[in-house]
Amino acid sequence: MQESPKLRRLTTPIGLSALVCRGAVIALLLLLNHLEPVDGQFVSPFAEYSQNQPILILADAAAREALHIRRIDSSGVAIDEVTMLDGSSKEIYFADSAGNMPLRELVFYVGKKSDGSKMLNLETIYSPIDGGILKEFTYSPSGQLRGTGVVYPTDESVQKATGEKLRFRREYLDMQGRLAKVTESTLKGAVARSVLYSANGVRLYQRDNFLAAPGSWAAYHYFADGITVKRREVRSYAYYEVDDFYQDGLTVSCHSQVYQWRNNLTCYRPDGTYEYMITKVRTANLLEVSTFDSGGRLKLKRSFRMHAVDLSGKIMTAYKLVEVRVYTYRHDIEGITVYELNDDGAIQEASTNGQIFVSGLKSASAEWLKIPESLTFAAESEASKVDSETALQGHI
Repeated sequence: MQESPKLRRLTTPIGLSALVCRGAVIALLLLLNHLEPVDGQFVSPFAEYSQNQPILILADAAAREALHIRRIDSSGVAIDEVTMLDGSSKEIYFADSAGNMPLRELVFYVGKKSDGSKMLNLETIYSPIDGGILKEFTYSPSGQLRGTGVVYPTDESVQKATGEKLRFRREYLDMQGRLAKVTESTLKGAVARSVLYSANGVRLYQRDNFLAAPGSWAAYHYFADGITVKRREVRSYAYYEVDDFYQDGLTVSCHSQVYQWRNNLTCYRPDGTYEYMITKVRTANLLEVSTFDSGGRLKLKRSFRMHAVDLSGKIMTAYKLVEVRVYTYRHDIEGITVYELNDDGAIQEASTNGQIFVSGLKSASAEWLKIPESLTFAAESEASKVDSETALQGHI
C-alpha cells in the first residue's frame, strides 16, 4: 500500500511539530473560552472548586503588594494571602469563593515568633451587609492588646450637622494596658475628635476637627481634674486664637489672636478687668503696649517701631519708642497727654487733648522704654509650633 503524501507530511518531524503546535493553540483557545476575570487576571473557574489550590491574583502596586495568592477553603470561601513589599503580610477572609466581600482581615508584622508562627499586628472585622468596618484589634509584636475599635451610632447633634449616622471609635492602650488615646473618625477615615489621657486615666487634651473646613479645629487643655478647661485653642484659615483660663475654667486670664497682618494679646485680672494689652501690627512694623489701672481703665499706651538688627550674625527684632499716651480721669472726663519722641529718645512734642505745650519732661523715662519681653503671644507661639509640625508632616 502506497503511503499517502498528506500522511507522509504529518509524520515527518516538521509535520509532527506543526500538529502539536496546532493542537496546543486549539487547547489554549478552548481554555480561554472558559476563563473568568478575577481582580484583573483570568483564572480557570475549575480552580475555584479545588480546595487549597493557589490562584495567582494580580498584585496591587499602589498598595505596595509584592505577591497576592487566593485559596478556597473546605467551606468554599476565598482566603487571600498577601505579601507586602516591606516584608509584612496579611490574610483576607471573604464571604464567598469569588472574593466579593471581605469579612475578616489579619495584618502581620515582618518576621515570625520563635516557634515560627506569625506575629499579629491588626485584626479587622467587616460588616457582611455593606462591607464597612465593624471592629478592629491592634496588637504589639509580643501579642499584647494595644488598641480596639468599634462602630457606634452618632448623637442627634452630629447627625444634624453632618448627616452621619455612624462613626468609628478607636481606643489606644499604653504598654501597661491603660487607656492612652481615643479617636473618633468618620467611616471614610477622617478624624473628627482626638483625646489624650494621663497614666491615671485623666483627660489631658481634646481636639475637635471641623471636617467641613479642612485645617480648622478647636483644642482644649485641662487642669488636673480632666474636666476644667485650662487652655482653649481655635484654628481656622489665616487665624489662630488662644484663651488661657484661671482655675475656675471660666474666667479668661489671657486672650491672644494671630491674624495674617495683626497679633493681639489681652490679659485680665481675676475680677475680669483689663490688666494689659499688646498689639503687633506687622504690616506697619508697630508694637503697641497698653496698661490699665486697678479699675480696668486705660492708663498708659506706648508705641514702638520694630526693625531688624544683626547681632553677631543673628537677626533680631529691635524696638524703638516713638510715642507715649498718658490717660488721666477726673470726674469721669478722660484726659490724654501725647508725647512724641525722636530717635534718640528725646521728647519732640507734647500735647494734651490736642493742645501743644512745653513739657518739663525732656526724655522718655526708664519705665516707658521697658519692653515687655516676658509677655508672650500664646496664640503666636502656638501657631508657630503647629505650623512647624504641619510642615514636617508635608501638609504645607
